[in-house]
Amino acid sequence: MDKNILKDWYEFSQEHAQKLTQEDKKYLINSDIYAENILKNISKNNRKYVQKQFNNIADNLMVTSVTRMRRII
Repeated sequence: MDKNILKDWYEFSQEHAQKLTQEDKKYLINSDIYAENILKNISKNNRKYVQKQFNNIADNLMVTSVTRMRRII
């Protein structure tokens, strides 16, 4: 992924994170906790595959976020 896109996304997300209220923060999803719990509860044979799928989901979400950010800007 282009480093400039990541930098733009990071700056955009940090700017908007500062605007979140405590009420907004209650609804944030900590996907790392869910992923960790899922990985703990599947067979060792499937962990590598499932982790790869989690990584793909995270990458796709980042690309989607950057695309939306660029539309806003």
